[in-house]
Amino acid sequence: MLHPVAPEEGWGWSVDLAALIQGPVYFGMLVEGLLSQPATPDEDWPLSASLGLALDLPLPSPLASRLGLAVSGLGEDAPQWGLGVELWAGELGLRAGITSDALALGAAFGWGMFRLHLAAWLGQLATTLRASLIVNF
Repeated sequence: MLHPVAPEEGWGWSVDLAALIQGPVYFGMLVEGLLSQPATPDEDWPLSASLGLALDLPLPSPLASRLGLAVSGLGEDAPQWGLGVELWAGELGLRAGITSDALALGAAFGWGMFRLHLAAWLGQLATTLRASLIVNF
């Protein structure tokens, strides 16, 4: 990772570990900075962990829904939490999520292998990160 810093830039690297278990309940884990070399000597890349849980909500066909909970920054001074839900009706999807300091809303449309995702942040992040658009195919 090239990290531009004043007065000079440097190279740093990090080894992270992630796991995902899928079943009736989805469980994910991420450990960041398991091994790392910061780009500059005065920069700190602490060991941090994130955990996530999700489960499918029972709805009649063709509806599908999932609820998720995540905690990130475990091992840091101020861990962050998040709660999200998504609802799908065939190829149309709606998403909503809330974190410690922001709210996000999203919509998705799909056709075959094509997916179009649009999301918008509301709250403090809205001034710097207003919307995101992702296209998959």
